[in-house]
Amino acid sequence: MRSRRAVIYLVLVFVLGLAAGALGSLWMHKSVWSKEGPEDEIQGAVRHLTKKLDLTPAQQEQVEAILDETGRGYYDHYLQSRDDYDGIRQQGRKKIRALLTEEQRVKFEELVRRRDEREKKWMERFERRKKTQESPGEDP
Repeated sequence: MRSRRAVIYLVLVFVLGLAAGALGSLWMHKSVWSKEGPEDEIQGAVRHLTKKLDLTPAQQEQVEAILDETGRGYYDHYLQSRDDYDGIRQQGRKKIRALLTEEQRVKFEELVRRRDEREKKWMERFERRKKTQESPGEDP
């Protein structure tokens, strides 16, 4: 009985780690160039886990809260290292531009513009949530 409980806890920790890793991976690799926003990604991850794990509605709410909290953690970390991040990103973009034809460069700039807009909306979302949490009685 005791070993069974340990296995259940181990599986739960693994699943939560997988969900947190999936969110980070989605944000870093998929959402950077996708059309989905952060809310869509969290909901998509919850839907996926619900389908694969047959989560109850209560579990779905808890997983969504965990993924949202994890996203805020990524956001806080991102803010702390933003200058380094932006510099590295600009260097990479510069190298890519050097490889492209003029026609490709125009398309690339549009992709970059859309990606930057999504990132800005993502940051604004977490700023609003942060302000709401800091002053729960006020309207955001």
